[in-house]
Amino acid sequence: MAKVIAIDLGASSGRVAAVALQGSQLKIEELHRFETPCGIQNGFERWLIPDLIANINIGLSRAGDAISAGIDTWGVDFGLLNRRDELVANPIRYRDPSHHAGFAHLQKALNPLRHFNRIGIQPLPFNTASQLMARKLRNDDELENAATLAMMPDLLASMLANAKPAFEQTIASTTEMLALDGRWDQELLDRIGVSGSLLRDAEPAGRLLGSVNGIQLRTVASHDTASAVLACPAQSGGWAFLSSGTWSIVGVETDSPITTEEAAAHGFGNERGYGGTFRFLKNCSGLWLLERTRGSKSAVECIELAKRAAPFAARFDPDDSSLINPPDMAAAIRSLADAPIEDEPSLFRAIFENLAAAYARNIAQIEKIQGKEIHTIHLVGGGSQNELLNQMTADAAGKTVLAGPVEATVLGNALVQFEAVGAIGSALFEGRRLVRNLPVREFEPKHHDRWIEWMNGSG
Repeated sequence: MAKVIAIDLGASSGRVAAVALQGSQLKIEELHRFETPCGIQNGFERWLIPDLIANINIGLSRAGDAISAGIDTWGVDFGLLNRRDELVANPIRYRDPSHHAGFAHLQKALNPLRHFNRIGIQPLPFNTASQLMARKLRNDDELENAATLAMMPDLLASMLANAKPAFEQTIASTTEMLALDGRWDQELLDRIGVSGSLLRDAEPAGRLLGSVNGIQLRTVASHDTASAVLACPAQSGGWAFLSSGTWSIVGVETDSPITTEEAAAHGFGNERGYGGTFRFLKNCSGLWLLERTRGSKSAVECIELAKRAAPFAARFDPDDSSLINPPDMAAAIRSLADAPIEDEPSLFRAIFENLAAAYARNIAQIEKIQGKEIHTIHLVGGGSQNELLNQMTADAAGKTVLAGPVEATVLGNALVQFEAVGAIGSALFEGRRLVRNLPVREFEPKHHDRWIEWMNGSG
């Protein structure tokens, strides 16, 4: 038996889990779960790194006979280190409104299609490039005093192992600064006004960094979506992934990036996956909408309330920019809706229905861009437990939805480690075969025609 530790940190919560491989069976044991610590410091929303490290160490103290550990996190956020490899300040959270100034400046300075052809990533207000540009515009002392930029998983791993930070490829590709040839885009760095020396070369996952508590610490597919997609129990072509959590990411796995004008126009991007793959995808609003409207109610309570509400009461765009981080999410949604949303059950149902509709539209657009039919959606992540939304997604898209595994990100993190220590061959092939031994729930479309009418505004 081989056992590894997957440290999986999301923007809302984190967990430290042990994953054991015995024969052809994968078993997960959660060692510690916690809310991702953040707070206001020096006028900005920031991730509290000492608290994060403390929570990770609680989990690692329960690791037992694990031989390896790896960290994945959300994308785009970073810490700045000085010449002594000390953290200059806690990292600024990607939802902080200060980043919008940098985004607006870059939008004016760049040729959008030329930029997309080089980078393959859509410009977004919270991308690393926009964050750096915003810092540069305000003559940020933290940036001025920085010698190294480390993305969140690389930052945390370096602090735990007391080692120089790596710059793993999957997390590097979320910066909007890594060109499709795998090198940092000098033209963009010059536009921002930062030195290339701030960035280490991006490298594949699996590098041994050092050890913590006697456990080897190595890089994994450090962007949580890359780990989640790696653990999709896919068998052949014709499938898409939907990673459902605080954010929802819809896309397909490809061997090479897609940088057509049509892809750029519809907001799709290309992020690096494990093993030389790419993920052609679109970031969509996800269960963040529910998190910000449910108050003290559990997600299960919200789902039960939504079941009682009348269907198709109101349409709104869940990806509208006003929903990124409004002070009152419920009011912001109601202001966008094309019909009154009278009560909480109707609000929760409208969130689920409009998320499912957005997923369906993006799947249809991927089919059009690729010229290939998608027959199965692998829905992974915490949102895969929401059976109401899963069925809505199947109905809206007219596709079979296979929901699970819930802990896909943890599993993808672990598969890279198992490959690195020689417990399995390829994480992409042998690893996915192992994941197919885990249970999934199947949802077949039932009311696709009705959904099409509603989504088109005629229902």
